Amino acid sequence: PVSTLSLIVYEPVIFRGVKSKPQSSPSQSSQIASSPTTSVFGRLDGNLAYVPVERDDAKFYKFLSDVLDVLEKDTPPAPPVSKYANNGGCVFCQYLQDGQTSGQIFHKH
Repeated sequence: PVSTLSLIVYEPVIFRGVKSKPQSSPSQSSQIASSPTTSVFGRLDGNLAYVPVERDDAKFYKFLSDVLDVLEKDTPPAPPVSKYANNGGCVFCQYLQDGQTSGQIFHKH
């Protein structure tokens, strides 16, 4: 039986990208020797946390019921009202905008 519940939560803080030197791909070297490929390596750095979770079957079944209520609707619900009203209430849109403003997320057109 399961005696305890917990989550290991990963919170990315920054994306680090490193562009390596151009090199020819072995599969392409015989076909297009003058067209090197460039590899880009990246990683997300962040924090890990162990979070114990108290088991509560009634709350969990209520949560599942609420999710089903949303999924069974004919139209999606309106986004929640939030401080991110300029992004339609989308916290992910605001995260992207904040990252671009701070310089942590780069966006090229």
